[in-house]
Amino acid sequence: NQSQTCKFICMNYQHNLKINKYYQLGIFTLFILSPILSLVFIIDGMRKNMRYAYSMFALFISLVAFMLAPTSDLASHNYLYYEYQNLSWNTFVNYRMVGSDYVMQYIEWIFANCGIPFEFIRLLQTLIAFFLLNSIFFYKINNSSCYSSAEVFGRYLCYILVFPFILMVGGVRFGFGVVIMLYGFHQYIDREKRIIGIILLIFASLVHFSLLYYSLFSFIILHLDIRRNQALVLALIMFILSIPLQATMEEYLLQNELRGAGYLGDGIWGRQVGMSLKINAIVYHWGQRVFLLPLLFLLFCKYNHHDKWSRLGLSYILFFTCIYSAFALAQRTTVCFMTCSIFLVLSIENSIREKIAISTRRVIIICSVLICCFDIWTHREQILLSRYWRLAQPSVITLTQEYDKSWLLQHAYERR
Repeated sequence: NQSQTCKFICMNYQHNLKINKYYQLGIFTLFILSPILSLVFIIDGMRKNMRYAYSMFALFISLVAFMLAPTSDLASHNYLYYEYQNLSWNTFVNYRMVGSDYVMQYIEWIFANCGIPFEFIRLLQTLIAFFLLNSIFFYKINNSSCYSSAEVFGRYLCYILVFPFILMVGGVRFGFGVVIMLYGFHQYIDREKRIIGIILLIFASLVHFSLLYYSLFSFIILHLDIRRNQALVLALIMFILSIPLQATMEEYLLQNELRGAGYLGDGIWGRQVGMSLKINAIVYHWGQRVFLLPLLFLLFCKYNHHDKWSRLGLSYILFFTCIYSAFALAQRTTVCFMTCSIFLVLSIENSIREKIAISTRRVIIICSVLICCFDIWTHREQILLSRYWRLAQPSVITLTQEYDKSWLLQHAYERR
């Protein structure tokens, strides 16, 4: 009987493996023929907890990033790409390199001089980002409580709704740098690979210099045993002293000729941005943060000072209370918190050895949908300019589209 049972299990495994191979081949073929049609089968595979489907979803999202119209910061980087064409290495290094975040400038110069369209930077960037995020997600799923396929899919879906996708792709440097930074903390905390983690944190600061300050602050909080009541008092003190703290930091950065002073005080990237915004932009700015309150409440109620991911989430909350009036930094701190949100939830569930209440999950789902709606509405003009109808075409044709310089001059002349 035992040998028959083992034989049945083996045959069943081989049968499932064969079906899985057919599924992988079929879904990839359909993706080549029409990415938008393949999305239905990708989502069905994700619902059944097929890991290959999650990889295909990362590829689909990368294609969505590829098609995003270059406006705002994305347009500025696209103009730089055209300026780098036929620019010698010496001229580029000696006269065109600016700041200390070299990585994206190097990549843009290489792509420009190899004749690779600028859109492929976004595609590769997004593909790498989602593979790293998926790696963290499934590491925590595999090392946490037993989740059903529906529960895994539900948590991932909430994460996708909350994830600041357009800000990551449109900002080019910061959002991608945040993913690298979080993957560095994942290596440092979960896998206990200290050196690799620190190297990734340094690399993230070379993608965007401001991540050096975020990494340092989070690194300090990570190694402090701050309990819940202490965290609450500390947040309150930092909130009250936020303006003097910003002024002191701004003065220090200016005196030592360090980058970042423009994000504090009344600079163009500081309070001046917030004061010059229209009412609908202010509603969006604070609206998204209001819908993050259930997650903050969950973190507060289930906060475990032994859990390092909870401490990491706490570091972003404390940073926000200190710089909330500096518009750009407040927005970027929110991006950091939203990007690590699902990992906080999974860590909380792992630390308390149980899944969060169904009522809490329902509130989080509703807030996730509302955050996504806010994001789409805010970037509606950029989305409408994007040629997303091409996702119905074969992938090979979709990848041939390009937003050339004439398109940029017509739709994003002010970013020249």
